[in-house]
Amino acid sequence: MTPFSFETDFSLSGEDLTLLRGVLDAWLREKGVAMGSEEAAYAGLLIAEWFQLGIRNPSQFRSLLEPQ
Repeated sequence: MTPFSFETDFSLSGEDLTLLRGVLDAWLREKGVAMGSEEAAYAGLLIAEWFQLGIRNPSQFRSLLEPQ
């Protein structure tokens, strides 16, 4: 079970998907993580949640994905 919940009427444009996929792909390459891994799935969930909360800048996503 995941702690994330999304609005059912939330939709993404093609540009949104390009941004989100680019952020995830860059993080996967940087960390050497495989796309189908559990770690990749969790990062994808975090990125989507942050996008829904209003994050749009790739640098902000990268900062949020770094461990504190």
